[in-house]
Amino acid sequence: MSEKYFFETIEWLCIRERYLDEPGIEKFYIDTSDKITVLQSEELFKMLTQDWILHFYDHFHPQLTDPGAYVAVRKLSDRFAYQLGNHGWHSDWKSTSLSRISRYLKKNWLFNECDQKVYNNCVFLENLPYIRASSGFWAISSTQREYFFEHQLHLQAAQENKHRLYEVNGSFVLSVFMSKTESISFYLDDEQESRYLSLGGGYLSVLVDEIRLTPYTFSESIVDIRL
Repeated sequence: MSEKYFFETIEWLCIRERYLDEPGIEKFYIDTSDKITVLQSEELFKMLTQDWILHFYDHFHPQLTDPGAYVAVRKLSDRFAYQLGNHGWHSDWKSTSLSRISRYLKKNWLFNECDQKVYNNCVFLENLPYIRASSGFWAISSTQREYFFEHQLHLQAAQENKHRLYEVNGSFVLSVFMSKTESISFYLDDEQESRYLSLGGGYLSVLVDEIRLTPYTFSESIVDIRL
């Protein structure tokens, strides 16, 4: 390539094919035949610039029209935004962190494969000229707090009238019952996840008690669960 692209510095990344989709629009399809680690996924997102979008297919998303969902990811300053869509629908942009979007991609990596130029469920990079980024489908005026529908969540652990722990898109979401009618749900951060995996349910009980006493300290990680 005569022009330097940001992802050329990622040694493990194998670009399968490059082509011009529209005037000024380039797409680079990525070979996903080998497994990746979360750290490699993070490396790719860290290199993403604000005029590029990374796309991948979410194999695990509940079917609304066609199976699964297509994910578009953009970098916004020190965070990321992603949007889901499929035939006849798309979501609002949702704010997310580097670690969460990296796990999301890793979980779906091997379910993305280009087969003889049938580019459906693939991981690919697409550049985004300014005129396209400033209007229409790709415009980001604001981002919502992340939300999930209940049937997207996979129950991992529960204690009656106290809490439920779910896995979603490679991360853990803990729902804490604050009263008989109210609960709050939030992501476990990397340290909390590590402690849970090493200490188990006993750590969750301690964490839940802490949340009930000072819920405001966890506001940055809160997500919505919709029935």
